[in-house]
Amino acid sequence: MTPKPYRWADQATGFLLLVAVVFAPWAFGATQGWSIWTLNGIGYGMGVLLVFKGLVRWKVDFEPARWNDGIGRKWPVRALAILTVVVLAYVLVSALNARAKIDYTYLPGQVVATGIDIEYLEPVEWLPSSYDGATTLWAFWKYLAMACAFWSARDWVLGMSRRERRLSTVERIQGAVPSDRLARLLWTLVLSTAALSLVGILQRLEGTRKLLWILEHTNRSEVTFGPFPYRGTASDYLNLVWPIGIAFWWALRRRFLWVQGAAARSGSGPHVVILPLLGIILIGPFMTSSRGGLFIEIVLLAVSALVLWFSGRLKSAVKWSLVGVTILLMSVGWYLGGAQLAQRFATMGDDKMSGREDLYANGPRMVAEFAPFGSGAETFPKIYTLYRANPNQRWEAYAHDDYLETRITFGWVGMGLILSALLLVPLCGQLSSGIPTGRTFHLLWITALGGLMLHARFDPPFQIYSIHFTFVILCAVWSCLTPVKE
Repeated sequence: MTPKPYRWADQATGFLLLVAVVFAPWAFGATQGWSIWTLNGIGYGMGVLLVFKGLVRWKVDFEPARWNDGIGRKWPVRALAILTVVVLAYVLVSALNARAKIDYTYLPGQVVATGIDIEYLEPVEWLPSSYDGATTLWAFWKYLAMACAFWSARDWVLGMSRRERRLSTVERIQGAVPSDRLARLLWTLVLSTAALSLVGILQRLEGTRKLLWILEHTNRSEVTFGPFPYRGTASDYLNLVWPIGIAFWWALRRRFLWVQGAAARSGSGPHVVILPLLGIILIGPFMTSSRGGLFIEIVLLAVSALVLWFSGRLKSAVKWSLVGVTILLMSVGWYLGGAQLAQRFATMGDDKMSGREDLYANGPRMVAEFAPFGSGAETFPKIYTLYRANPNQRWEAYAHDDYLETRITFGWVGMGLILSALLLVPLCGQLSSGIPTGRTFHLLWITALGGLMLHARFDPPFQIYSIHFTFVILCAVWSCLTPVKE
């Protein structure tokens, strides 16, 4: 029997996880101080609950029913836990071992700095150091919240519901995906994102300058979308979610057909509800006017179509119906947002890819300057102005290439640690036991995460807290998925 304190803590964990999934994008993309600290607080709360559940298990010698039943190798999970601590320590040490403190001065009424004050400090040379300790410490608190959320979400998703505990082994394998807890998370994610996309579409059609009709933003109206102050990050978020939604649709459909068997009727089942929601989300990237977002959406649509086409589980009529619906949705998206997209593509050469050419030219000098430990997490906005080729170049807040920015701020040592942790995430499920998933579901999940990582080559999705936080949660789920034959 589950101890009441454990059950209450577990329920609270699930509640906080669902709140975080909804709050992160809707709170203006978690780009403001109050929203960042609120999301941090949710992450810390999940971490405290995880520790509390561990103490209850140890105190009363309780072992909850879980999808990872102890079979398989444990070293990927342990290695990932160690790397989590190492990366957090790396950032904290660089913040406390600051090399400099940078302050900018502003004239009254000016939004661009007119002066700079650099106070050089004396760091321990053989340790990571930051060129602005306060900025890197701010980043540490965010990374700590994401680490807490990752391990707490993983622990919660692996738990079995009361219904699942009563199933036979065969029933668990055939009807596992989506598990009850994973289904709850994905329903929340898809419903919230569909509503966000609809609001963004309506906002763009109206032409308002305010985010969610509430917050006035300094950018031009055409670069905002829904709660996101920048079109690129809005498309990043939408393109991250809709392939996950397709995987969810696939899993619900497969379980419905397995349960109903010959009695299954076309057009029935909960999976049917997912399709119109995905349609609303798919139109969103067209309305953001993001060139990169449209490119990524087309790539992801092609990959997802190939995965579904060769899955061997769809009838020809269903396949061609999905193709037709996709073409219709893209036509609607182009009708609503194609004029602005065409205008932006026409000016691609004149605006130097929105200033990215200058960034990419200056970036390698910064990489060489700050190797091997980097300039400190999230210090790029503070130091970039010092490396512009001439004063007329724009003062950018992001490198618009997260891999380049990570090499600059974390160095090759820190980037190696981060990539090693990312590579361990899928091994946690593949080499150990977890929620059984078919090949199609697994490939669609990878497609979603891979699309965001591809877009990170020419946009800053991982510098936006809401997208980064959501990506970490989805990675936590990925670490729970064990591929099996369909």
